[in-house]
Amino acid sequence: RGLAKRGDAVSRLDVVGHRRSPIGRLTRGSHPPPVPPRFPDEPGAIRLAPPTSDRRGTIRGRLAGILAFPLMAVLALVGIIAFGQVQGYRTATSTTDAVELVLQVQDLVQELQTERGLSAGLLGGNVSFKDELPPARALVDQRRDAVRKRTEGAGAVERRVRQAVVELDALAGIRVATDSGTAERGATFAFFTDRIASLTGVDYGLSQAGDRTLAR
Repeated sequence: RGLAKRGDAVSRLDVVGHRRSPIGRLTRGSHPPPVPPRFPDEPGAIRLAPPTSDRRGTIRGRLAGILAFPLMAVLALVGIIAFGQVQGYRTATSTTDAVELVLQVQDLVQELQTERGLSAGLLGGNVSFKDELPPARALVDQRRDAVRKRTEGAGAVERRVRQAVVELDALAGIRVATDSGTAERGATFAFFTDRIASLTGVDYGLSQAGDRTLAR
């Protein structure tokens, strides 16, 4: 009976030990299961690898995305300004050339008006104008040559001025008829007036200039 009681006590201990601890049923030679460490610094703790993405790279990418649009806008604005500056320079250059040509044509027109008056006076009977005609004609020829040289380019304005200057080729015959007295006064005066109108009526392209004074 004493052995039976001991056996009952052992059985109770086994049952109680089984309920209280997971090692109640351990047999000889067995080991308890390892308990995982509660803190990362403990020996045997599993350390998680850091994220593979670089935080600095992510920030750099975000900054690049944020600055990309403003940078593109600035570059576009600089391009527009540069284009406007180039266009303005070209317009200013062409306007300067046109103004210089206009001034030369005006000089020619002024000398043609002088010759027109002297020729009409001579044909009207004022022989004192005969000595004044040669220097006046020389100035007309000088101004005409300057305009011809100025309009040797291939531009549209130069072409229009050349066409007006070509009409002065008949001036040599008018002069011969005036000196001989065979020219008709009214026709001679009309010839000079028409040639002057052709020169002053040329479109010099100044209407495209920003300066209204030049356009007028």
